[in-house]
Amino acid sequence: MKRFTLLALGVIAMASSAMAADMTTYVTNKTEFENALKACAGMTADDSHTIIISKKLTDDKTAEAEVADNSVVINGNFTFSHNTGKLVIKSSQTDINNLPQLQAGLNGMNHTADSKFSLFIENVSLQYRSGNTATSGQVLYWQKMRAEEMQIDTIALRNCDITNIPRTIFRTAPMTKDENGNPIEITAPSKLKYLEMTGCKVHDMNITNGNNWALFVLGSMPVEVNFHDNMFYDL
Repeated sequence: MKRFTLLALGVIAMASSAMAADMTTYVTNKTEFENALKACAGMTADDSHTIIISKKLTDDKTAEAEVADNSVVINGNFTFSHNTGKLVIKSSQTDINNLPQLQAGLNGMNHTADSKFSLFIENVSLQYRSGNTATSGQVLYWQKMRAEEMQIDTIALRNCDITNIPRTIFRTAPMTKDENGNPIEITAPSKLKYLEMTGCKVHDMNITNGNNWALFVLGSMPVEVNFHDNMFYDL
């Protein structure tokens, strides 16, 4: 009986280690946000990492953080350190007029069809890192990858105040030429399985002359698009 119990415990431990890993990180500034993105490097397709933008952490950093407000600002240019799994960037604030600010350029990596890369941004004031008067810029940008390496599962923006972006919110631009300048034969399109924007407020965009781009520039073929309950003004 004892041997069976030890064996059973061993099997359970092995099964647990094979299960998807879910991680939550609270961040209050640029350095912590950047470190949280770097911590995603070992993710697998079934893993998820939730980064919560917070106002202040408890000393032991284990309890839920205080609700953030628009005085919390994270500004910078960031590149994802992973190409697979689910990433959620959010705050616990739900007042769309008082959301913590993520002023960023977020640059994507290559993704295969089975990577299940998904990005959810919720309860955040989403802005470009140098504001809407820059000569160019987009918040979410995937570029210079072959179409077969730009297979994104989900991009979802929920209850976000989206503002101060000079060009686009989200842009994909697959390679059309190889490293030697020769045209690339594209046999299948870059694909985005699901694009969502719900409950968002979008305003004060593209105000610099010549930057009158679309809000979404899709070099990828969207399979399903879900836009509803959004407010648009001063575009």
